[in-house]
Amino acid sequence: MRGYLWRLSGVAAVFILSIGVGVLVTQQGGRLPLMPDQVASTAGIYEFTWSPDGKSIAYISTQSGNSELWIVPSNGGIPERITSTTTTKRQPRWSKDGKWIAYVA
Repeated sequence: MRGYLWRLSGVAAVFILSIGVGVLVTQQGGRLPLMPDQVASTAGIYEFTWSPDGKSIAYISTQSGNSELWIVPSNGGIPERITSTTTTKRQPRWSKDGKWIAYVA
């Protein structure tokens, strides 16, 4: 029971945090919520996953013409392309130690 409550509170914290993060601030000072599917379709990103330490995000993107695996720091920065093949990739997943990323090809 204790483990369940711990996980439930973690999910609640992520949910509350995500409400404030997905906001676009307009030039007039207004705030418009950004939906995940809007962000993903704009950037060509269709799957992503957080690293275990929360410092990086691995994602699949078609911005290069093929589906490729990329990593970007979670606080912003320059994305790094990890793969460079014509094979379609999906479902990226980090290893528990954050040293490896598996994906379905």
